Amino acid sequence: MNASQLQGLKSKISNILSDISSISYTEYQKLNRDRMNRTRPEKDLKPYYLIYLLFVELLDFPYSGEEEKISFTIPIKYKENIFLLQHRKLGMALLSTNKSLEFDSGKIVKLVNKAIDKAKPFFDYYVSNANELNIINNSLAFYDRYDFQLELYKRKLKELTNYSNQKTIESGLDDPISDFVNRHNHINLLQREKKWIAISVIDSFFSLTEHIFIHASIIQGKLLTKSEIAKLTISEWKEKFKKCIDISIPYNLEIFNKLLCIKNNVRNHLAHGAFGKNNESFQIHSPVGAIPMILSPTTSKFSIGENLKFTDDEIIKILEEFIEYYWEKDNFIETIYIRSGLPTILTFALDETYKNAIISVHEMESFTKYISEMCDNAANMDW
Repeated sequence: MNASQLQGLKSKISNILSDISSISYTEYQKLNRDRMNRTRPEKDLKPYYLIYLLFVELLDFPYSGEEEKISFTIPIKYKENIFLLQHRKLGMALLSTNKSLEFDSGKIVKLVNKAIDKAKPFFDYYVSNANELNIINNSLAFYDRYDFQLELYKRKLKELTNYSNQKTIESGLDDPISDFVNRHNHINLLQREKKWIAISVIDSFFSLTEHIFIHASIIQGKLLTKSEIAKLTISEWKEKFKKCIDISIPYNLEIFNKLLCIKNNVRNHLAHGAFGKNNESFQIHSPVGAIPMILSPTTSKFSIGENLKFTDDEIIKILEEFIEYYWEKDNFIETIYIRSGLPTILTFALDETYKNAIISVHEMESFTKYISEMCDNAANMDW
């Protein structure tokens, strides 16, 4: 968006808000703000950040900054009456000087929302030029999902083991053949259920690690721009792994190869309708039986593949070993910060704040505690 386009958009939005104007600092100071009333239409206002961008960043309205339980206040005048657009701890508020101004309040909300809809090109322009970036950290939610599925798997494994170890089954039937068939069928059912749960554990594991690796790469200082973050976000899991974990270390390479094998031959296979990412579910006839084929996604040509077999228990053990090594212990100091659930802040990577914190477990724990307290105070608007 160039200067001419920006000015044109600003003129159109000013026309929409022609009945709304800013007020002077003197007028604002004379207000008895403690006696102003919240309005019912305020519940329909669009998000606070869009209101701030519209009035302050685009239209240059004066505003008041942080106060107790308030992040900002934008005073406006509508038909000679003064209102306050105010972001409070409990949400966006529109305050009026008189309870009889509910109708005008509704008009203001409609005009502000209409102007915000019109200002979308400016919001896109503003975001594209913003250098400060927070990356929302959903690691704890992803881990809880993984841990929940893992616990279900262990319960099902225990149920299957206990049932399989029973010498007899109370079927109520005198026929031993029927007893055997019933027992066999029930074991098969438990095995299928265990496999289904294992698939969920695998899926939740790769979702968790893909998310963590982005945050870890930023904290390590290996991603410093929005474009770098965006590129890694859409890249393959293996690229994310290699970005933040050094595979020149033998153990890291060993576990990487195991996980990549699981990713390619189990998760990808199932994620693509059991045809696999490379369409592995094809066979050709031969004098010695069926031969597995792989269909190239780029050339549509077939080549001979190999069927790799995994047991559920082997896979789950590999996943657990990695989570313990990478996530649950402090082998990788950046995970101390990620486990807190705090957003990853790109500015801290750029100014080497993370670099200074990552030098030791103590430094990272102290830094994480400090940022957590700052975030809590901001959330409570305790300035």
